[in-house]
This record gives sequence, C-alpha cells and structure tokens, in this order.
Amino acid sequence: TSSERHTTATLVTDDIQGTVDLFDDSVVHTISLTYGQDDYDRLIAAYLEDGEKEYIEASITIDGTAIGSVGIRLKGNSTLRGLSSGTTGAQGGTGSTVSADDPDSLPWLVSFDEYVEGQRYQGYEEIAIRPTTSGETMLNEALAQNLVAAAGEASEEVAYSSFSLNGGEAALRLILEVPSENYVESNFTNDGVLYKALSTGSFTYLGEDPLAYDDAFEQITRKKQQDLEPLIALLRWMDSASDEEFAANLDKYVDVDSLAN
Repeated sequence: TSSERHTTATLVTDDIQGTVDLFDDSVVHTISLTYGQDDYDRLIAAYLEDGEKEYIEASITIDGTAIGSVGIRLKGNSTLRGLSSGTTGAQGGTGSTVSADDPDSLPWLVSFDEYVEGQRYQGYEEIAIRPTTSGETMLNEALAQNLVAAAGEASEEVAYSSFSLNGGEAALRLILEVPSENYVESNFTNDGVLYKALSTGSFTYLGEDPLAYDDAFEQITRKKQQDLEPLIALLRWMDSASDEEFAANLDKYVDVDSLAN
C-alpha cells in the first residue's frame, strides 16, 4: 500500500474489534439498531420530498458489542422505487416489498464515523444491510459474491445476520461490505482509483467536463489526489476507436484477463 493513498484518508482513531469476525459466514451474526421515531420520520420525509438520503444518528449492537453512535441512511436506488412512489407495500427493483410503515423492509447503510470521526468497526467505515427479500434473492447475492471471490477477483465480503430494529422481531438479513479504501487494499495491489457506476447513468462518453458524469459515476477513493480523468480517457477511447483499434489496444486500457475471468 502506498503512503500517498492514505494522505487524504480519515485518521482512524477508534477501530472497534468486537468479538466475532463481521464477515465470518459460518455463523449468523446478531445486529440490532436503535433510533428515534422523530428522526426516522424526518429521514423518510426527506427521501419522499426530493430523493435525499439523509443520515440520522442511531446506536448499534453487533454480536454483543454495543456502539453508542453511528449514522444510518437509506441505501440503494432500484430497491427504493416502491418507497419513492409513496405506495405502501410497493415492490422495489429487487423484488423486495418496501414500505415507510415497515422500517424492517428497508435497505440500510450504516456509517460508523458519521457522528464519531475516525470510528471504525473491524476496519470497516460502512456496511450495507440488504432489505428483507425472498430466500432466493438473498441466496443469489451471497452465492454470486462468493463465486467471484473463488475466481480470484475483487469481491465484497458478505454474511448473514439476525437483524432487528428498535427491539422488534429479528429477521434474516444479508450484510455486505461497502467498497472503500479497505476494499481496495484487500483486493488490489496498484494505486488506481475506485469508481462506482450509478444506476442513474450509463457507460457513455459525455465529453471532457467531469461534472457531466455526476449522475453516472461516483469517485470512491483518492479524492483530491485524482479525478475522473482515467475514466473519461477510457470512455473517450471506447467512443472513438474503430473495431480494429479496439481489438488491438483494449489491453492498454483494461485488465483483459481479469475482465474475462
């Protein structure tokens, strides 16, 4: 890992170790969240009004380890389509039934340092908690991530949890690593930049202005050190290359072996 990579990273001041490896998939983890009803109502109102995914403060207990302050917000886009329509019990894009009246049905993102700077849990800055879905959907995602890992390619850690909100009934929920600096260090050896493709965009060249890609990509790592130029260069080349140029030079832009894998 290069020292340059860490020059803009948040200083980790409290890395809570817990009692069980968070992504040990040989056990079903126990996770409980507690938050205020007024805060939850504000979170839902913000999302229904303009699609804003606001954080609210919560406490969380993971496998018996209590953490007094974390940030939680809604997670996902297609999953929340039913919620944004204002239709109670509407299906999201993943086939899950989501409702503001049923917080247990919603997908969540937990940020360990939203309110306590430098706080981590076993090195993780964030984790995703998938919505309640059919057993098939949950199994498909877990299996897919493990197959990618078995192929030796970059993958997100995944495990099952018994998840509850505000002391309610627990339900089986998938927990997932959120790609970040930790993910890059675990999966890659170079000093590249990690970008996230957004569901609101496409893999299309939109010109040289980085702002034109705001709805298409999010830069995850090396912010303030690097920008979208490497990504724009790839899209520009793909847009202009002839079939012959594409075949001859693809390996200059893409790790072909990894992509084929």
